[in-house]
Amino acid sequence: MHATKTTAVARASRPWQTCTLHVRGKIRAHGVRGDLRRLDDYVRGQRGAGYARFLADFAAHVRDVSGGAVTAEQLTIELHEMTATIVQQAYASDAA
Repeated sequence: MHATKTTAVARASRPWQTCTLHVRGKIRAHGVRGDLRRLDDYVRGQRGAGYARFLADFAAHVRDVSGGAVTAEQLTIELHEMTATIVQQAYASDAA
């Protein structure tokens, strides 16, 4: 397994925390009250670090082994599509 520098993990964690902060703000702005401690944990980096670590490691590994066959932009598109599919499936499973 490719060892990922802590700085790469920290860089990957920041967007995750920012995303969570924005989502949390939208939830509150929509008038939802109640316990959002789990989201607060994501914002503080107490949750989600494993995902950020995985993503940083995965991107570094693809970069290292692809020989330029997969650019950062291409990987970003692939990851976006994967993430969109996962989120859509999660929302659909609640509606079912």
